[in-house]
Amino acid sequence: MNERDTKAHSTPLGAVVAKASSDSDFKKRLLTNPAAVLTAEGVVIPSGMTVKVVENTAELVHLVLPVEGELSEAALANAVGGIGIAHPIYRGSVQLL
Repeated sequence: MNERDTKAHSTPLGAVVAKASSDSDFKKRLLTNPAAVLTAEGVVIPSGMTVKVVENTAELVHLVLPVEGELSEAALANAVGGIGIAHPIYRGSVQLL
């Protein structure tokens, strides 16, 4: 595992992504009921927030746009590398997508 992978797996969401890539039953549950699975894994989902989990394939790639409005300097710095998202659910961590 390289340094980038190690850093991503050290976050709650990174651990969920890693678990989903190695456990097909867990991945199915995550795709079907993301809020329940994330909560069970220790990810705090703010009240009123809906979480949708999607999976890229060889033929389909998802591009996630940021929330409307200007990005903060920190969010912009993360976005430039293509690996970061600034949102409360991520708690300021770098999350690989």
